Amino acid sequence: MNERPWSRRGKPLLSRELIPRVTRADAAEEALREGILSGRWRGELPGLRFLAKALGVGHGNVATALSRLVRDGLVENRGARCRFRVRSDALPVPAALPQNRRHLVFLTPRDLGAAPNEAFWMTVARIGEILGPEHWTIRVHAVDYGTDQRHHAQWEAVLQLERPQAVIAVRGTPALAEWGRHCGVPFFQFAGSPGTAQVPCVGYAGAAMVEEAVQRAVSQGHRNITVPLLDRPPAFLKAFRKALASAVHEAGGRFSASVSTPVEHEFSPAAMRRCLRRVWRIRPPTALITVSWFEYLAAFSFLQQQGLRVPRDVSLICLSDDPTAAWMNPEPARFVHDSGRVSEVLADWVSAPPSFADDRAPFIEIASHWTHGGSLGPPP
Repeated sequence: MNERPWSRRGKPLLSRELIPRVTRADAAEEALREGILSGRWRGELPGLRFLAKALGVGHGNVATALSRLVRDGLVENRGARCRFRVRSDALPVPAALPQNRRHLVFLTPRDLGAAPNEAFWMTVARIGEILGPEHWTIRVHAVDYGTDQRHHAQWEAVLQLERPQAVIAVRGTPALAEWGRHCGVPFFQFAGSPGTAQVPCVGYAGAAMVEEAVQRAVSQGHRNITVPLLDRPPAFLKAFRKALASAVHEAGGRFSASVSTPVEHEFSPAAMRRCLRRVWRIRPPTALITVSWFEYLAAFSFLQQQGLRVPRDVSLICLSDDPTAAWMNPEPARFVHDSGRVSEVLADWVSAPPSFADDRAPFIEIASHWTHGGSLGPPP
């Protein structure tokens, strides 16, 4: 029997199936459909290259969108060199949306949007539960973040398509935060790094978790610790390494410990395997600390393939949590986050955007508590 998660208030949370996730082909289709129905597109449409650039999507996504519009009778295929024309008998402009309707858009990186990240969807569901009585609707767009400004077209296309009253970026980057500061609607960031951009940001107290994780490993006797990092922006790497250096310095008064942070510029299981193979060739660690739950799972699988047991041969710590963690054996040593508090902060900001004191945007860190699972033990 399927059970729905329940909130602290005793009410059932929204199922994640109720929060639409929009693909790039969906976004292109809706943008073209809205343009045709509003009268912005008439006659022959521009070529695929122009439409792809204007909508901030790939050529294949535009082709998929056009094929759907042909199927629905709004567009006809002219046959020559993929030319399309709006049908003269296309439907009229649809009725206006209700005046009290307000719209919230989540931006997520592609790997998060495509993966079954239960913790993220529970946060979205809680926000939807809080904002629902105020007539807010929610949509989730998985887009390319990148580390610079080259992806502005995609973000602008989402704004043009959705016309939201607020935007929340999950695991945002400095470039995205800088764009959000000037995008024309209230913009907030959940986790990630805003860089120097003054945008309201809420996340978990990362520096405190890093320091405690290192101290926990060192107190067990570990002196050679590795923290593999996959596809993190430069600002994140700088801040994370600073926190690690502080943690090692703090423990250095009593013990001699070293922490390495190999980096792979891709977020995938294959990237984690490459990273750990390189680490094991140089100097096998006795403890691994992973940032995300996906990285923990990839590291656990790698160790099993090498014939290494956790924690007998190598200890594992995760800075994140997942509802499935308690089902693992051994149960991971990890930090459990207060996602309910994050949801409340973001919902409050969406409902009533905060004012900046001295031009400084609010930055809220939510504490997480340590769970000593069976994946952390003394070194061999």
